[in-house]
Amino acid sequence: MVRLRRRAWAYLLFILSCATLILLATNPALSPPGRGELALCLVMAVGLVLADTHMLALSHTTKLSVSTAPEFALLLMVGPALAIWTIAISVIVTAPFHLRHGWKWYNVAFYASNGVISVTAAGGLYSGLSGGAALLSSPSSDLAVLLAAGTYFLLNVGIVAGIVAVARNSDSLAGFLSAFRLAAPQFAVLLALGVATAVVYSYSPLIAAALAIPLVGVYSSLRSALSLRAETKQALEELAAEVDLYDPYTARHSERVAIYAARIARQLQLSEEQVSNIKRAATIHDLGKLRIWAEMLNKPSRLTSEETRVLQTHPARGAELVSRFPDYRNGKDLILHHHERYDGQGYPDGLKGDEIPLGARIIAVADSADAMMSDRPYRKALTAAETIKELSRTSGKQFDPMVVKAMLEILEGVPGVAVDGSLSSAPVTP
Repeated sequence: MVRLRRRAWAYLLFILSCATLILLATNPALSPPGRGELALCLVMAVGLVLADTHMLALSHTTKLSVSTAPEFALLLMVGPALAIWTIAISVIVTAPFHLRHGWKWYNVAFYASNGVISVTAAGGLYSGLSGGAALLSSPSSDLAVLLAAGTYFLLNVGIVAGIVAVARNSDSLAGFLSAFRLAAPQFAVLLALGVATAVVYSYSPLIAAALAIPLVGVYSSLRSALSLRAETKQALEELAAEVDLYDPYTARHSERVAIYAARIARQLQLSEEQVSNIKRAATIHDLGKLRIWAEMLNKPSRLTSEETRVLQTHPARGAELVSRFPDYRNGKDLILHHHERYDGQGYPDGLKGDEIPLGARIIAVADSADAMMSDRPYRKALTAAETIKELSRTSGKQFDPMVVKAMLEILEGVPGVAVDGSLSSAPVTP
């Protein structure tokens, strides 16, 4: 979770209050469950604990727990009242684990509250629409399951998107749509497994237990895919870092450019999906230089016209390289056009104004700002004031005025941003 602001605290307290009221209103002591139901809840609670201690990171801000399957199965088998108490108890059991791994108390409370609210809404809808019919025994029951699954998913994702939006002052709808696209395939599989477990349980509890095997298979498959994705990302970023190390003057340049680019994107109130895409592209924006002679990159004197022509091919080379990797494909055009100029005098295609992708315009400003504030063989680093003056002078010519304005606001007043080309005061994960 992100660091909470005042509005985020208000949102968090609202969610916690709703969940608390639901738990109080559905106290199992008011209608004691039978031994069979208690035994089932105990078994499912063990599954929930295992799932919640083995979450999968879909992105920097989004984690997926395969607990979706047992949660939804439990809802269908014993109803929302027992399901939400089982969820709450399992989260309490896993709380020490999460706290040891960096969660705060409010992360744990928010996670539990999200589950309680989502299951309650989905369960209430299912109970109301199914009319007491057996699971998947009639068209009304089928529709009830489908709508309950959709409600569970939309609420679960929507509540998380809401806290991210208010914490980062970003577009909540854009954040929701981004999270929806990211999590929908995984949720669909897990919800289907939950339904299958409940259906099989109604015929044979022992066979239902065997459905834990495909759930483990889904988990292993997702973990392998996400691990490969993370390893690919790390490999590309290490290659980009190698480019910077060719020249002692540009060490960690791409890392700083990515930090500035993400800050600018958030200053422009872009969605978290856009911010992430721009940051990824900025981190490897100079990857194409790997195919250019190291001597040329380190040359202390000015480049010849032929050397300049070769150097100017690096955006196209970088874009061609990253187009082979799905996670970076959306950033291909940002890398390709990060040396275009707002007045149309840039390269490789001479695009101008809004013809240049916004992400590329952002990376161009971040790239140039960091270059200005870093030492070079032919000059000393500019001060923050000098950088502001130079960016202002070239606004509307080399750079997009809107992007320059955002960068100036960052340099002039946002705490924690390095203005001397170093990372000493800049956050590593903006």
